[in-house]
Formats: sequence, structure tokens, C-alpha cells
Amino acid sequence: MTLATDKSQKTHCVKGHKFTNANTVLYPSNSSRFCRTCMDDRNREARESRLEARLSRVPDSHCPWDHEYTPETTYVTATGYRKCMTCRNLRNKLSYAKKKEERDEIAATREAFEAEVAEAMRTACDEGHGFTSTSTFVLGDDPTRLCRVCKQEADEVQRVAQIMAQITEPLCRNGHEWVSNTYTPPTGGRQCAQCRKDRKAASRAASKARVAANWQDLVDGYEAGAR
Repeated sequence: MTLATDKSQKTHCVKGHKFTNANTVLYPSNSSRFCRTCMDDRNREARESRLEARLSRVPDSHCPWDHEYTPETTYVTATGYRKCMTCRNLRNKLSYAKKKEERDEIAATREAFEAEVAEAMRTACDEGHGFTSTSTFVLGDDPTRLCRVCKQEADEVQRVAQIMAQITEPLCRNGHEWVSNTYTPPTGGRQCAQCRKDRKAASRAASKARVAANWQDLVDGYEAGAR
């Protein structure tokens, strides 16, 4: 092996490794070249020394979250670090719960969107009544369309049920018998004639009282002005 005074003319490094294209690292900034084998050896020695320093330390008995290091709850990484399996399992459970919550939220949003689309595509109610601008209505902020024909039919059924309930009752709500005190209004059903008379009498008495009070106010005002 010959020694050359110019570094660029050297064929081997100081440790005797030959400078080849695969074994040379060039730095164009300062026109330097280094032996790749020597650099790899230095890096490997540094890693081994760091690993030995870590292994030579007195090991902790618990992880940072106070879980005890046992053979069943400890695993060693490729770089020589000890890891707590309890912490890893907790992190995995937390991550799974978070992802599940996100999936459930996405599923709920999708179901709501599909329900809105299905509602918008409906052309008739469950009873077969066609949806038109005059036969549908909505309640509040709920976008669900309701059938006005079905509602009218339900109201009619409820009204008939109320009428039938009144017919089967022997007394009105004020205790008058239906046999002799029955009044049939033009809209159907039945009303208590005695209760109707009592309401009219009460209304006439209230009107007379208002007229008398107004007349007394006029008299009092006339007398006060005459003085």
C-alpha cells in the first residue's frame, strides 16, 4: 500500500479499507470523502454502547403510570426498551372506543340522511293518500310530512267516540238527566238543555249587571258635574 501526500490520491483509509464507489461517502461542500465501512463501525459501536448503558441501569419496578413490571405485563422492543403491556392495552381500548364512537356517529348521520331522502321521495302516506301541497303539513322543525286527510279522519273518529261516550252516560257533567234535558245542535251530538238554559240565564244576568253599572257611572258623573 502506497501513501500519497494528497488525500484525493489515497486508495485506502487509515484503517486499510479500500476506497471504492460503494465504500466512499463524498461531501461536495468541502470536497471530502470518508470510508463508509468506518462510519458504519462507529455508528454500530455507538448503538451498542448506548444499549449497554441502558441495560446496565437499575431497572424500575413500575412504569410511569405505576403499573408493576412483571414477566406477564412487560415486553422488550427491538431497541431494548421495556414497555408496559397494561398501558398498551389501555391505549388500544381507548383508541377502539374512540373509533367506535366515531363510527356510531357516522352511522347515525348516515341513517338520518337516508331517512330524510326516503321521506323526500315518498309520494303517499301509509294509507295510500297522495302527497300534495294541500294534503300535507309538518309539525315544528320535524321534516316528516304528515297527511292532512289521515288527521281529519282521526279527528272525526275521536269526535264520534266523544259523542258515543256522552250518549252512554246517564247524566251530564253538571248532574242533569239526559232523558228530559237533551238538546241536539246542528253539528250533531247532544247537549244538556238545562245547562244551556243556565248558561243563557247567567249571560243575561251578567249583561244586566254591566248595563246597570254603566248607567250608575253616568248618573254619578252627571251629579258630580251638576255640583
